Amino acid sequence: MFKNLLYVVAAVLLTGAVFYLLLKNAGACTKLEDAATKEIEEANYCLEQSDCRAISFGCAFGCESLVNKERLASLRSIISSYNETCLMICPDNCPRAQSPLACLQGRCVRL
Repeated sequence: MFKNLLYVVAAVLLTGAVFYLLLKNAGACTKLEDAATKEIEEANYCLEQSDCRAISFGCAFGCESLVNKERLASLRSIISSYNETCLMICPDNCPRAQSPLACLQGRCVRL
């Protein structure tokens, strides 16, 4: 009986520690997510269609991001930092895009 009580107490303490760490990182995660979102938005530029790439950085950043191919490496690094710090669990229910990419007025778009 005493052994079972110790297991329950340990589980409660562990759960509390996990929630504490998640809440502690919440502010940092918000800042990282905001910075990454800004970088993704700024990376959506092009001179021609071949400059554009469609990529999914995970649910925190929407189903698909359209970005300049020259910015992919730096964006992956930023998203990697976000993923190392923040826990994001969400369903992958994004539809597969069917329309082609285009460069219109200096921005990558789906037609």
